[in-house]
Amino acid sequence: MHNSASRGVSDRAATTYIEEHGNARWVDIAAELKTHRCACPKLTGFEAYRGCGYRKAQASCQNPVDIGDCPVPSLPLRKGTLNQLAFSLFFFLRDRCQGDLVGFIESIFAEAEKAEPDDPSAQSARL
Repeated sequence: MHNSASRGVSDRAATTYIEEHGNARWVDIAAELKTHRCACPKLTGFEAYRGCGYRKAQASCQNPVDIGDCPVPSLPLRKGTLNQLAFSLFFFLRDRCQGDLVGFIESIFAEAEKAEPDDPSAQSARL
């Protein structure tokens, strides 16, 4: 279990790294996806992106033939898994949420309310 002191060191280290190297930004990922020459089929969208496997330290992925043209390594993040997560989040927000995360969440709640009307016994059964 982490105590607050160790989390503080990690937060400080992460903040320092971001200040020195930069962070993942929506506009940067969108621009990279618009201009990349990579033929990797995983870069088409959220469902296809599963299993990217990018590893920064090994400069490898699940489609090594295309890694030289891949936009995933372009992000200046500390670990390759963070690069993967940034692209995955981008695809999720773009493809599943249509660019509107709040609207997406609201639609999920609206569907849940339609499926189970305000019945206290139904609500307690879900818990």
